[in-house]
This record gives sequence, C-alpha cells and structure tokens, in this order.
Amino acid sequence: MDRRITTSVGTCQILVALLSAPYLESEWCRMEWHAFSLREVRRVVGAKASPRQGCIIPVIWAPFHSALPEHIRLTQIFSPSLEPEPRAPRHYRDNGVIGLMRMRRLSECYEIVAWQLAMHIAHVYHSQRTEHRKFEIEELRSVVRGDCRGS
Repeated sequence: MDRRITTSVGTCQILVALLSAPYLESEWCRMEWHAFSLREVRRVVGAKASPRQGCIIPVIWAPFHSALPEHIRLTQIFSPSLEPEPRAPRHYRDNGVIGLMRMRRLSECYEIVAWQLAMHIAHVYHSQRTEHRKFEIEELRSVVRGDCRGS
C-alpha cells in the first residue's frame, strides 16, 4: 500500500465516510475507519462540541438495505435539521446525498443538506483536533460488526 495513504489516515483531521452498500463492503474503507477510530480527539478550549462527535462523520451517500455495522451505528451520523425545509431530513435518509443531487424535484433539499453538511464539517474541524498518528499498514484491521470502538 502506498505510504501516502497511511500518512493521510494518520494526519487528516476528519473522515467524512460516505455510506453506501459499496462503502460498507470495502475492505479499505473499513481499515480507514479503524485507523481514525484509533486516533485521539481533543476538544478546542472554548469551542462548543458535541461530546459524542469524534473525527468520523458518517454521511448517507446512497440508500442501502442492510443494517449498519455496530461501529457505525455507535457513531453520530450526520442528519440535517428541519429548518428551513422540514422534508429534507426524511428525503436525505431515504435517498442519500446522491439521490437528492440526481432528482430534480429534490434539488432544494439537496442544496440545504449539502450546505448543512458543509457547515457541520467546518464546525467539527474548528471545535476539535485529531492527534496525528503514524500507521503501519499491518496495524489496520478491516473492521467488521462489533470490532471497533467507533469515534
């Protein structure tokens, strides 16, 4: 595996995990999640941050029909607010970001969800720091159900 990849999972501040059926099946995605779950997160003094929020932000990218693995269920999954469009959270859960983007009739919901996601990522970035860690590929596991503490 390319050293740049293991360096990136040890130095990047946030993992935005775009959840879909292929993501859930990908060995590399599970290893990447595992790497981020091993990194320590410290809150920025004075910043308002959710105590449950870590350095991983799961986002529903596309609908999937299987249950989420435990390590993902235990993580705070991004969800848009009801304002200014009360239908946005339901359409996001049902269709994912890619579905909102592709369906013209839901373009307003897509724009709202994309903006709220961008604001959420920025908030997480500015409210905490994820400690850098050097990884060797041998350390990383392909996380499966119940195999990871989450973020």
